[in-house]
Amino acid sequence: MRGRRGGRAGFTIVELIVAMLMLTIGLLGLAGVGAVVLKQMKGGTYQTIAASIAQSRFEQLEGDPCLSILGGTATVRGMTETWTVASLGLRATTVYDTVTFVTSSAETEKVGIHTVVACTQ
Repeated sequence: MRGRRGGRAGFTIVELIVAMLMLTIGLLGLAGVGAVVLKQMKGGTYQTIAASIAQSRFEQLEGDPCLSILGGTATVRGMTETWTVASLGLRATTVYDTVTFVTSSAETEKVGIHTVVACTQ
């Protein structure tokens, strides 16, 4: 009786190529998702700074005499801030604040916030 030819342990070259292809596709997908997440995080940072600038403006205007609260523009932390004022009566004004900034991908974006500011006569 001749000895049986036993199967060899291991992988074939086709199985290795398929496994490497699947691993490569997975890693490329992961790298792409990482780039998108990084871009979103930077965008969130810019929007947070813009909201902080607008909040600071609202706090500066609060408590001032109503007639002295006027619109204007300013450049703060490399961002352009523009605010307009609309009177609501004797003790309040509406302030519309728009902060414009350039993202790291050279896109111009705007964040607009408005609030009612209490003022004195």
